[in-house]
Amino acid sequence: LAPVWLPSFIVIKRLGKGNKKRILSEEEEAYIRKATEDSMGFFREACKETWGYLPADSLQIYPAEGLGLRTSPTDIGMFLLAAVSYADLALPGAEEMLNMASSALKTAERLPGKAGHLYNWYDLTTMLPAPPKVLSSVDSGNLRASLYVFSEAMREYGRDEDADRARRMADGTRFDLFYRKEKKLLAVAYDDEKGMLTENSYDLYESEARIASFLAIAHGEAETEHWKKLGRAVMTFCGAAGAASWGGTMFEYLTPYLFMSAPEGTLARESEAFAVMAEKLSGERKRLPWGVSESAFYAFDDTFHYRYKAHGSSLLATAPSRSGEYVIAPYAAFMALESEGSVENLRRIEREGGRGKYGFFEAIDASDDKASRPTELYMPHHIGMQAAAAANALLDGIHRKRFMKSPNHRAFRRLLWESPRHYPEADAVLGEAPPATLGNARGARLFPEPQKRRNDQMIYDVNGKSLTLDASGVFSDPEEQLKVKLRHRDDELQLLPQKGRKGEKLETILAKDAVLFSRKEKDFTSEIRFVLGNTPHLTFILSNHAPVREEFRVTAEKGGRQFASYDVSLLPGENWREERRIDG
Repeated sequence: LAPVWLPSFIVIKRLGKGNKKRILSEEEEAYIRKATEDSMGFFREACKETWGYLPADSLQIYPAEGLGLRTSPTDIGMFLLAAVSYADLALPGAEEMLNMASSALKTAERLPGKAGHLYNWYDLTTMLPAPPKVLSSVDSGNLRASLYVFSEAMREYGRDEDADRARRMADGTRFDLFYRKEKKLLAVAYDDEKGMLTENSYDLYESEARIASFLAIAHGEAETEHWKKLGRAVMTFCGAAGAASWGGTMFEYLTPYLFMSAPEGTLARESEAFAVMAEKLSGERKRLPWGVSESAFYAFDDTFHYRYKAHGSSLLATAPSRSGEYVIAPYAAFMALESEGSVENLRRIEREGGRGKYGFFEAIDASDDKASRPTELYMPHHIGMQAAAAANALLDGIHRKRFMKSPNHRAFRRLLWESPRHYPEADAVLGEAPPATLGNARGARLFPEPQKRRNDQMIYDVNGKSLTLDASGVFSDPEEQLKVKLRHRDDELQLLPQKGRKGEKLETILAKDAVLFSRKEKDFTSEIRFVLGNTPHLTFILSNHAPVREEFRVTAEKGGRQFASYDVSLLPGENWREERRIDG
């Protein structure tokens, strides 16, 4: 497959302005400021003198009310970042937040750790590491980056003692401990109880771990070759492109942008814009707000506390979430504040029940097409990201500028300037369907009930032939006509061309170089992704939504001649995917 490169101005236009810098209206700015101000109330509840003003990991409102009495390096770092953001925005109560953050920093310095790193979790009732005693490279990266920003901010505010203390702690958090020289990668964690690194490493460019990677290289704790080892397989959709991530979460794409700036047209910025585009497409298709990321969601453990996991877009992920998941995290929407439509998106989240006493809740869970249910929980690392993103959006990237003031960081800023032109294309041409409102990307259009839209057509080049294809999937040339049938139980359904029946939902997306035909029934979902051009191929996808094992048979023919047949057996919740080239 050919490398992907699209000039920045083209991509930004195609993404509905992507995350291009924009000017917020006075009304929008006031909305962001009020939501950010409200979030201070959470830290007043979570940061108590009893545990040295360190932030408790959660405050649950419903159904089991109370604080989660543990904390992490990321919790601490994001509280410091939030306190600075409140001061930068000159919000009422900001001085109180800075004083609490100063006390929290003094407490953090006294916590037992290893080689300059804090352990992954501390019990706030004992102030000791919570078992198992593990050090996390990504959490240390989040804390260290926050400390550098906090140090610069304290210098600006004339709090030199805090500035010096934060800088010393940051410089002491070295990543030699995590660096695997033989692989030139950072290990995910160090298990202090076993005295060894864990087996897995961070090996993708689009990851929150990129913060730790940059810091390790900039401070001489990892070789520059480490940067080149990070995977950059490029995903494409409707002419836009961006590097793939592991889970397809906005957390992976946008957390580094809280600290590290890059010019337009670079791999980092193109990928950020691509991720925002994918989120907007998902939200518009579901007629819901956008902003899917890792978060708590509406499911409970045996103590009635919310569960937590990564939720992402299948268009962006190398390891996507299960089919049907759709969990909107307001903090992720905040991190995209510099993109078009972001404030209206937050208002939609609020209308779905996503805002409470301390600002926006942790999440809105609309999985499996159920009614939106708020996850009535607040978490310090996500509240801190919200506040930091608000300050960046309203104050021209203030935290990114502070982070880059470090001579070490400036010296290696060119690492962030690479273009996407030389990286391979991943196997993801058409993922989630774009809606008509955002379908201007290379002419993509969404058609509900395509069986009724025979007059809506596009012209395609297939093996050198110019053919017309309508929204139902009928070709102008019978010799090129594709037919796909599905046998399920006692029914035989025609998936292509699309033929509907009562109780099912059909959609077609016509893009410039690819087409998606989808069908949603009570017990299963099917998709056919048709990539055109000189090497046309079909991708068949089935998802079983029934509570029992289901059997399917898929057959495909071209011009009346069968070229593929598959017998598929799926357990509940299981997916099947098969790609087949169309010859001739």
